Amino acid sequence: RASGQSLLCGGAGTAVAPELALERLTPATDRQLLAMEKEALGLWISVDPMGEYRPLLRRLATHDIAQLREAGDRAEVLVGGLLAGLRTTVSSKGRSAGQMMAMARVQGLGGSCSAVIFPSTFARCRERVREEQVSLFRAKVDRSREEPTLLIDDILDLDDPAIAADRKL
Repeated sequence: RASGQSLLCGGAGTAVAPELALERLTPATDRQLLAMEKEALGLWISVDPMGEYRPLLRRLATHDIAQLREAGDRAEVLVGGLLAGLRTTVSSKGRSAGQMMAMARVQGLGGSCSAVIFPSTFARCRERVREEQVSLFRAKVDRSREEPTLLIDDILDLDDPAIAADRKL
């Protein structure tokens, strides 16, 4: 009052609304919404990311995650799921020293388990090593620890036309 100010944010002139031109955006796809939901909340609430693939995975997979405990050491399996917590690193030992490899968890039918993608497989399947992408994994079961670990030999993309044709059957 002493300085003559009557309003907190300026004088008593007429307010002019700024003209805003908002850009029209295409609606987000289900996968984009899932990604945003996972980023904001840390988990999926609205949609199960494996929902559309469950029937196909049940038909193609030889084992679900829960059945890996019964599989023998180094047994070859075909398991469906998505890679979570994907970490890439550089191999430090053996003939593959200095090459990229990855470790992750496979979340699939019946639970989740650890997975290792060794350098030779990582180099061959690099474009299919995507976090939170539902895939089919051809792997060997490592039973050297309490929890079985998948040693991934190949990653099959469920959006591949050859596999997608089986989905339509």
